[in-house]
Amino acid sequence: MRTLKQNNSQYVKSLGNGEHLLWDYDLNYLEIWFNNKNHSSHGLIFGNTLLEFARSYPNQGYTFVKKLNELILERQLPNGAGIDCQWLITDMGKYFKCLNSFHCMNDNGYYCGYAEFTLIIPKKNPMNFNIHFNGDFSQRLNYKYNLREYLEDIFHNALLNITSDLNPERI
Repeated sequence: MRTLKQNNSQYVKSLGNGEHLLWDYDLNYLEIWFNNKNHSSHGLIFGNTLLEFARSYPNQGYTFVKKLNELILERQLPNGAGIDCQWLITDMGKYFKCLNSFHCMNDNGYYCGYAEFTLIIPKKNPMNFNIHFNGDFSQRLNYKYNLREYLEDIFHNALLNITSDLNPERI
């Protein structure tokens, strides 16, 4: 067992559900570690908590703060209730560009296609977000199932919860 200092890591924040975000200075990676009381493999000690490695988020030219903000968005933006795909989030400087798809269902309860959309979240005022539906098919699904109003409500509630984490001084 190693301490964070011995591992050349820094504790960033708790992500909930027993997961913790750490920064590995040697690898220049953000890493997700989870609580594991019955730790059988090599891990880290943080206070009285035994942590086991879960996964890494490579830096790939991003600054630590940019990647941290993308990770916060990825964990807080909704999944499920039609938003069934992986979020692709890019820090564009003044705003975040978030790509995903909404899995539409017809009146008979059958899936009838994906409406691809882009969520633009300005850094200075995240609540001033915009949704763009990508392509003709996605536009048709948007109009047919009134997706814009539904998604605006979902994103409004999600962004209310994370604006304190995305404070402009860190962005």
